[in-house]
Parts: sequence; structure tokens; C-alpha cells
Amino acid sequence: MPREEGEPATDAILAAAARAGDVQSFEELARRHQDRLLRFLLQRTSCRADAEDALQNALLKAYRYIGQYDARWAFATWLFAIGQRELSTIRRRQRPTMTLAEETAGAAPDGDDRSAEPAIETPGELWALAKQVLTDEQYAALWLSYAEEMDGATVARVLQRSKVWVRVTVFRARGTLRKAMEGQKWQGQEQVGTKQRPADAGGGQ
Repeated sequence: MPREEGEPATDAILAAAARAGDVQSFEELARRHQDRLLRFLLQRTSCRADAEDALQNALLKAYRYIGQYDARWAFATWLFAIGQRELSTIRRRQRPTMTLAEETAGAAPDGDDRSAEPAIETPGELWALAKQVLTDEQYAALWLSYAEEMDGATVARVLQRSKVWVRVTVFRARGTLRKAMEGQKWQGQEQVGTKQRPADAGGGQ
């Protein structure tokens, strides 16, 4: 079906043009998807520089190998898969020199009373909790499924796993997160109850 005048080109049209050598079409694809890809990468690492490096590497490789793009899949899926691999490569290279401080980043300091934290109230808090209690792959599968609203087949392609693996991983991740949320709620209620408990009879002046 021909495109009406003024209607934005679809990713499929731009990808086909890019494969034919149209640099401007690829640049438009990059503009469309780079923010989403960076957001996804930032969820997988605490280092913004690593995420930005992985993004740039992914865009360069996507441009270099655009001829290998399979139009049966969404361009975003292909680009996310490249970004995922690039970030994994960066993290593997850094692992031998990772400091103890980096390895323990995010751990509660000695004496930190987590029972004083309130129950989960916002999406941001929910994802922060997920990052604490889930493995990297569980978090990635959950993020792609819910934050990026990808279906199971697309998530499987990005993470280079089977669809069954994605279903099982998302199911287990949700269970783990649910238990963690219940724990947060219980702790918050316990703290509130402690604060609101009246003084013992006869203890006041």
C-alpha cells in the first residue's frame, strides 16, 4: 500500500532504503530508536559511560552490517540485540579489573536499617527494587516485556534465548519481585506501627 504524502516512513521502509545505501534513512532510524535503546542499556548497568559506549558501538555496527538485517523482524529488535551484545562485551572486558567497591555497589552499609524504608509506591521505586532482587537477565526480560512492551518472541530474540526461557524467566522474576514487595510492605507497616505505638501505661509524666 503506497504511503500518503506527508506520512512518516515506517521502520521497514527506512531499513530497506538504508540497505540500499541511503545514509539519511539509517540516520532517521537511529534517531527514532537511540533513546529507547539507551534507556534499556542504562537499566543493565550503573555506569552511564558504558551504556553510552554500547549505544554508539551498536549504532556503528548496525550501520556497518545493515545488509544483514532480516526484515522479518522489527528493526528495533535487531538493534536492541546488537546493543545487548555490545554492553556484555564491555562488561566482560572490565570484569578482571573491577574494584571491590564496584562489585558491592548498591549493598546496604553496615547498620543500615532497611525496615525504615516505606512500601513501594511509584513505578520508579518498583524498578529500583527489581534491580536489587533480580538477576541481570531476569531484570532485562522483565524490562523488555513491560517497560518496552515487547512480546515474548521479540524479547527472546533480543536476549538470544528461547521463548520458553523468556516465559519461565519472566514468571520467576515476577514471583521474586512480588515477594520482595510484600516484604517491603510488611517492613513499612511494622515501622509505622512502632512509631504510632502509645507509651506504656504509667511511663508518662
